[in-house]
Amino acid sequence: MKGDHAVSALSRKRAELAGEVIRAKARLKRLQENLAHVDATLRLFDPDADPAAIKPLRPRKPPRLFRHGELPRLILSALREHGPADAHDVTSAVMRGAGMDPADVELLPEVLPRVRETLRHLSVWPEKS
Repeated sequence: MKGDHAVSALSRKRAELAGEVIRAKARLKRLQENLAHVDATLRLFDPDADPAAIKPLRPRKPPRLFRHGELPRLILSALREHGPADAHDVTSAVMRGAGMDPADVELLPEVLPRVRETLRHLSVWPEKS
């Protein structure tokens, strides 16, 4: 039949988008709940406060620490070179490979979650680490 592949691909794309919408709605709900909690706490400290009058800030994009595809290559290189290692060791090796200082206490918390997530996507890491 003509279009079977197209219908299949479009159905899959629709399912993916519907899943993203569900996740976005859940995130929006959590953000609204957190905002309500912060507003209530603000009113505890200042009963006359008007949280709605506080101007929202635009979220900043996180700094781009790695070029496209660089992080997975650095991770796989570190694993080949050092063998089995925990996330902190892999992160240190990745940071050295990218020309960063692994002792940088401000940068390490930015890199470590990215390394963990990339390890999960590479299927070389257990789901819970």
